[in-house]
Amino acid sequence: MADFVVRKVEELKNHPKNDYFFDEIDGEKWEEFLTSVQRNGIYNPLVITPDNVVVSGHQRLRACKATGIKEVKCLVIPFQNDDEVIKAMIEINIRQRGVINSPSVKLGRILTELERIYGTEGQVGTTKEWRSKLTISRNIASRSKKLAGMTEEAQQLVEDEVITAQTACELVSKLSDEEQRRFAELVSGIPGMKLSFGDAIETVTENFPDSEVVQKLNEKLAKAQNEQNETELDLRSKLDAAIQRERSTYELLQMEKKRRKKDAEEFERRMDASEQMFADSDEAANGFKDKIAELESQLAEEQEFSSSAQSSADLNSLCAILKGTIGGLTELSNDPTPLEGYDKDKAIGLVQEMGEVLGRIRHRLGMEGDAA
Repeated sequence: MADFVVRKVEELKNHPKNDYFFDEIDGEKWEEFLTSVQRNGIYNPLVITPDNVVVSGHQRLRACKATGIKEVKCLVIPFQNDDEVIKAMIEINIRQRGVINSPSVKLGRILTELERIYGTEGQVGTTKEWRSKLTISRNIASRSKKLAGMTEEAQQLVEDEVITAQTACELVSKLSDEEQRRFAELVSGIPGMKLSFGDAIETVTENFPDSEVVQKLNEKLAKAQNEQNETELDLRSKLDAAIQRERSTYELLQMEKKRRKKDAEEFERRMDASEQMFADSDEAANGFKDKIAELESQLAEEQEFSSSAQSSADLNSLCAILKGTIGGLTELSNDPTPLEGYDKDKAIGLVQEMGEVLGRIRHRLGMEGDAA
């Protein structure tokens, strides 16, 4: 049965595997936590074993030592075995801190230890249940366990940030244990060293040319080169086809350009012809205007004759009168005695004018063949 007790801080001991699974709080978060402990003390009791080993509360114990707190409240749980202690330590800390949702060495250690305690998936039905509570993806779980499976030297490179988790998963973890230790010796000698993925590949290739990972890298490189060559050939073929299509299009456009130029020239020729036709039409129109004026003049004369002579009989009578008058005037002109004092030339002109009128009347009556 669990009991609440008060223990002296100096009597409590950290669990030896706490640092193996979890990092200490540091930086700004640690300063904030210390300030809270100084002001408010420790609210939540530490979880300990009957022999004063801390299961949950390592950071609270650390804060007590830093702030001078001498005693702290604890919950003593009589665990049945070491596995129960480790399981409780991991699960309580996960509930309090949450899970880092990215591949890491310590997350891999946690997952590996829980799988050992609960049993591998497929053998014990509780495995899926505890994994679902962690809310991490299979990919992150797999990569984290791969990191935890490396040698301690290689794991330390990741924790010291000499190499990234990606470099460790995709390259270093594929080396043998001996090669991993040798790799760690090669790259950990320089303080502050941070190795890029490319630098890591170069180091592995130069120092472990016969390793399986280098052989696979060479195979991948050869495959990638072949794919690149095939891609280049495919692209070249597509490029040549595209160039040929462009050439054909260009030739068609050139032909179309020539055709349109010819059409434009023909259009200009027709425009010139149309302009000439319009000019000729204007000239013809002017001619028609003159003809119309002439016809209108003739029509006016005809209307004048029509208004003075309504029938052929009237015209014939008029002709007879004019004929007699002209004859009489002619006789008078031969014997001027009766016309003394009269303008002879004017009379002759009048006779001639009447003769012309008579001629037009005859023309109208179709009497040109009749004797005057």
